[in-house]
Amino acid sequence: MLVIPTILSCLSLAQAANIFVSPKGVATPDGSQAKPFSDIQAAVNISQPGDVIILRGGTYDLLKNINITVNGTAAAPITLHAAKDEEVIIDGEGLPDTPAPVGASVLGRNRGVLHVERVQYWNFARLTFTHGAYGVYVKDSSNLRFNQIVTRENYESGFHMQGALSNNVISYLDSYGNRDPRNNGENADGLAIKEGKGEGNIVVGSRFWDNSDDGVDFW
Repeated sequence: MLVIPTILSCLSLAQAANIFVSPKGVATPDGSQAKPFSDIQAAVNISQPGDVIILRGGTYDLLKNINITVNGTAAAPITLHAAKDEEVIIDGEGLPDTPAPVGASVLGRNRGVLHVERVQYWNFARLTFTHGAYGVYVKDSSNLRFNQIVTRENYESGFHMQGALSNNVISYLDSYGNRDPRNNGENADGLAIKEGKGEGNIVVGSRFWDNSDDGVDFW
């Protein structure tokens, strides 16, 4: 009886794939290294537990933000990271609400250049998020790993987390130059963890500077 789930687990992990994305892309992409997607969301949409989404270096100018909607598993998290030794900048200047008018609200899944809501078991590494409403926005999610992320010059907090959060780890985040014009600079933090509760959330080795409100805001 113990052999069957072990075999099924091995088969599941064996199906994990590398999915490639490049700012250049190709006309008929399939996510392979030879035919990468140009759209990060397209890679996210087809990802399954254990998959690794590899972003080639360059700037990704978004017209729609990246919404994480698929769950990984404890045994097989999904990973999104830059290719080795390549710099990846994900620019949200073309998104709605960048910036929002003075006094306006930024609603729903438009909030982050990277928007992570009600998901678990993802790893993110070596990525820069800039010129969004929020750089990274996380809500009601758990078992996430963020390593060597940069959130700079966004129009709200650089990195924002709220709601039910547990077992999330932020390592070596740099968050700077974030300012919220819609609130006259009163609310943009380097890192904001607010309006919720949970256990096992860790921030380590991170730096915050030149943000219009607080470097770090917990409440």
